[in-house]
Amino acid sequence: MISEGRPPQPRRCDAWVDADHESGLRLLLDHLAQSGARRIGLSLPLHDDAYPPLTAHAYRSWCDEHRMPALVEEHASLPDYFTSEQNAVSRLLDRDPTPDAVIGVYSDSGHNILAAARQHGLRVPRDLLVACVTGDPDYAGTAPPVTTVSLRPDQVGTEAVDLLVALINARSGVERRRLVQPVLLPRRSTRCGVRRRNGTP
Repeated sequence: MISEGRPPQPRRCDAWVDADHESGLRLLLDHLAQSGARRIGLSLPLHDDAYPPLTAHAYRSWCDEHRMPALVEEHASLPDYFTSEQNAVSRLLDRDPTPDAVIGVYSDSGHNILAAARQHGLRVPRDLLVACVTGDPDYAGTAPPVTTVSLRPDQVGTEAVDLLVALINARSGVERRRLVQPVLLPRRSTRCGVRRRNGTP
């Protein structure tokens, strides 16, 4: 059996293919920092697979390395994901000082962050930079277009099939765990050169 996505507590015998979540989040964080962000908030869902703890660990490690504050608001993934995440982002935006960027880690997160920003009277990207982890091409047409990191689920599926075939054929030296590298798609929601509320360009 091949798992598409790593188990929460993987065993030595497990075989899986997963996106490199840590690299994806670091791509976004580095991009936001290069765009001038110094207080980057994270909207973090709570459920029982490996994704949330991997994301939280990567985020906090990056913040420690760059001596930036870790600003995390957790939210339930069920029953009403949209309202739950918008409320979490609102709590981030109610902080003093306010984050100058917010990252979401689900496909709908960009829409939820934009909605919360509008409710707080914030303009994106002038007042707040927005980014999320998703491969949804619709973000090229939002107002403004939202920067995303694609975890390339199509490639994860391709690699999973290849690994399954390799194990069935008992190829020697098969690596039982594979990570697919993400792709950053910068858009106007994180455009640098604008002036935000804290006065930084």
